[in-house]
Amino acid sequence: MIVAGGLIGGIAAVTFTVDQNEYVVVTSFGKPVKTITEPGLRFQLPVPIQRVNRFDRRLQLHQGVLMETLTRDKKNVAFRCMVVWRISDPGVFFVSVGTTEAATQKLDDLLTSKGAGAMGDFDFDDLISVVREVQIPVLETRIRDELAERLSEGGYGMEMKSVEVDRLALPEANAYAVYERMREERNAIANK
Repeated sequence: MIVAGGLIGGIAAVTFTVDQNEYVVVTSFGKPVKTITEPGLRFQLPVPIQRVNRFDRRLQLHQGVLMETLTRDKKNVAFRCMVVWRISDPGVFFVSVGTTEAATQKLDDLLTSKGAGAMGDFDFDDLISVVREVQIPVLETRIRDELAERLSEGGYGMEMKSVEVDRLALPEANAYAVYERMREERNAIANK
């Protein structure tokens, strides 16, 4: 019984399984030695020598931070983007980014710079209008393309699938000023 338990423990120490929804990067003393993208049973040296780092191969959804920026016509707007991405090269991802949490921080940094830059090329009426067609799909495409290009150039092992603006509003201070102006206009109409 003890021998069987020791044998099972020994086998478990040198084997691991790769699920079909994950990538595995095997490291030896912290350095990547093998990237596994196919599911199945694999062998490794015991844990102090080699470690198994698992990464989700499925699409990831990241909600960016709410950021304020100026439009081309100098109107202050607040917007937030939703990003769909995935790991395209787990070995490169492990070396350059490391973890999914670090990847989301990298995406937030890129969204802040690329999103604000793209927003600066649109007028406020291009984004919010009842008179003409809004240009939000054009803005989303531009941000997606710039993020994809930056991720490709940076060698992060990440692939951009989609970027969508999920919130577009006036900053709180501006919204308060708009409400005050509306209240004053209503009071003026009521006084007449």
